[in-house]
Amino acid sequence: MLELAVEKVYRRIRVEAYTPIAKPANSTVQKSKVLLKLAPITYRNNGKEHRVEAYLIKGLKGLLRHAAMECARSKGLEVCHTSDKTEDKQGNKLIPKGFHPLGSCYPLNECILHRIFGSMHVPSKIRVWANPVANIKHEEYEVSSPVNKMQVATENRIALSYGGTAIQDFRESYISGDFTFFIDITKLGEEEVQFLLESLLHIETLGGGVSSGYGHVILRKIAIEEVKETRRLIPNGNGYDVKYEERVKTLVQGRG
Repeated sequence: MLELAVEKVYRRIRVEAYTPIAKPANSTVQKSKVLLKLAPITYRNNGKEHRVEAYLIKGLKGLLRHAAMECARSKGLEVCHTSDKTEDKQGNKLIPKGFHPLGSCYPLNECILHRIFGSMHVPSKIRVWANPVANIKHEEYEVSSPVNKMQVATENRIALSYGGTAIQDFRESYISGDFTFFIDITKLGEEEVQFLLESLLHIETLGGGVSSGYGHVILRKIAIEEVKETRRLIPNGNGYDVKYEERVKTLVQGRG
C-alpha cells in the first residue's frame, strides 16, 4: 500500500491571555453563555487514565469584532455596526455616530471591518477558535489533542423563587486561568492584519457579570505564526491509520 499525505499551509495569530474569573453572560433563561459543555476529555498521569469535563469558550469572534469596532472608533474610522437596521419600530435610531448599517458599505466603499468580518451575504475572511477548556487537576499530564487547562467551577443559581422554593433555577460555570485562542489570517492583507493586531489591544472583558468584577482579561503574548499541517495515511495491514502533524514557525512575536 502507498503512503498518502495532504499538506496545508496557513497563517494565524496566536493569543495567550489570562482571566482571574469569567462567567456566562447574565441571563435567567441562559440564552447566552461563554462556556458550552463538550464530551469529556481523557488524559493520562503516571500511567493512569482520568476523565474530566470539557468546555468550549463561545463568543470569541464576537468579542474580537466588538474590539475591532472600538479600535475603529478610536481611530476615527466609520465602520459597520452589528445591525443592518437604522431604526426600530418606534422610530428610534439604532446606529450610533461613527457607524453605518451592517453591509451597507459593500461593495463600493467597503470598510475595513466588513473586509475582515463580512456580513450575512459576504463570508468572513477569518476563523477564530480555541482549544477546549479542561479542568485537569494534575500538573503533569498527557492528552491526545491540545486543551486549555483552566480551573472550572459551577454554581447552582436561583432566578425565581416562591415561598422559599426555587421555581426557576440554573447552573453557571466559571473559568479561571490562562487560555489560548487563534485567528486564521491567511486571507487577510497586511493592512487588515495590522488593524486586527491593534484591535486585540482593545479586548478587556469576556462574558457576563462585568459590573460585578467578572471577566477581566489580560493579554500575555501575541504571535503571528505560519503553520504547516499534514494529514498522512499510514498503512496498517487492514487499512490506514490517519496521522496528523503540525509544524509551527513564529513570524512575529510580542508580549503584553
